Amino acid sequence: MDGSANNPPAVKIDAINNHLIPNSIMATFIYFYVKTALSGKTAIEVSAYLRIVVKNIFANAAVFVNPTPTVLEFETALDQLDEYIGQAESGLKTAKTLRDKQLKSVIEMARLLASYVQEISQGDKDIIQLSGFGVRNNPTPAKALSAPAELKIIQSKTPDALDAKVKKEKGARSYIFEVADADPTLEANWELAKVSSTVKTTIPELESGKMYYFRAAAVNSKGQSMWSEVANARCA
Repeated sequence: MDGSANNPPAVKIDAINNHLIPNSIMATFIYFYVKTALSGKTAIEVSAYLRIVVKNIFANAAVFVNPTPTVLEFETALDQLDEYIGQAESGLKTAKTLRDKQLKSVIEMARLLASYVQEISQGDKDIIQLSGFGVRNNPTPAKALSAPAELKIIQSKTPDALDAKVKKEKGARSYIFEVADADPTLEANWELAKVSSTVKTTIPELESGKMYYFRAAAVNSKGQSMWSEVANARCA
C-alpha cells in the first residue's frame, strides 16, 4: 500500500470559504484553541451556555457538517438535564443525584464536541467562534504531536460495528478516528468516524462483509498530530 495515506494534506482547508491554503502560508498561521468555559458553572448555567453552542453549531451546519455528538443527541441530553434541575429545585431528593449524574454526562459530551470543533477549525479563531465556544488566550504556533501508535481494529459486540483502539499518547485530550471504504491512499475517501476522549471507540453503522480502512490522530493543547498508520478490517 502507498504510504501517502498517512501523510497530512499539503494544504489547509478554509472551512468557511472552502479555500485551499498552501503550507508556505500556514507556516505563519497562529493556532487557536477551543475553550469550553464550563469550570465553576452551575447546572443551570452549563445548560444555558451549551444551548447557545448547540444553536450555533446548528446555524452553521455548512461548516460543522457532522458534529460529534449530534445536535439532536445534545439537545436531548440538555432537555433531560433541565428536567432533573426542575425536579431538584422542587425538592425531590432523588432528582439531585440524577441532576449531578446528567451534568457530568453533558460536560463529557461538551468536551467531545469541543474536540470536534477543534478538528474542524484547524486552529482558526473565526471558525471556533462560530461554534459558540470560547477561544483560549495566548495562542501559540501550530505544532504537530506524535501520531498514535498501534492502531487496532476488531469486531465489536454488535454485527454492524467495529472497535478501534490506539496506544495512549501522553498528554492527548482526545483522539480523532477517520474511516474510508475505498482506496485509503486518496485523501478524498476519508471521513470523520468518531471523536473520542479515550483511546478506544466504536464505529457503528457499517456494512456487513465490507472492508474498511481506519486512521487516528491525537489532539491536545498543541493541536492535532499526524495520522497514524492505516489499519483495515472487514465488518462481520
